[in-house]
Amino acid sequence: MMEHFQFAQPEWLYVLPFILCLLILRRRRGAEGSITYPTVRFIAPLARTPHSLAGKIGAVCFVLAAAAIAIALARPQKVEDKSFRTVNGIDIMIAFDLSYSMDTPDMVLNRMPINRLVAAKHVITQFVDSRPDDRIGIVGFAGKTKSFCP
Repeated sequence: MMEHFQFAQPEWLYVLPFILCLLILRRRRGAEGSITYPTVRFIAPLARTPHSLAGKIGAVCFVLAAAAIAIALARPQKVEDKSFRTVNGIDIMIAFDLSYSMDTPDMVLNRMPINRLVAAKHVITQFVDSRPDDRIGIVGFAGKTKSFCP
């Protein structure tokens, strides 16, 4: 199975150079920010000039946010090439007892005592692994039935 990466609407990526141009034009023009709150008066002179650290951080944050939005609008996708094959299989439903009697530790696996539930899970796992072309479902019951895996 091959995987590759693509954009669903790549025309949104043409916005990225314009966003970079906005950053360059902002640096040349020397636009001022307006901070009117009296509690941050000591920061206001720094934020008004794009040559200061505060001015650069604001512009960089704007460019990164705008670029992230443009990339998100382009809808990046991971595409998997699927191959189909025709197989002959059967549908199998496994009835699995989940009652308290399955907690009885009267089975042995690899010389270790285990309960019936663990032994049944082990046998079902081996069975399912040996049937790659069949559709297998599991129904559990303990008084009432519940479909676990169709």
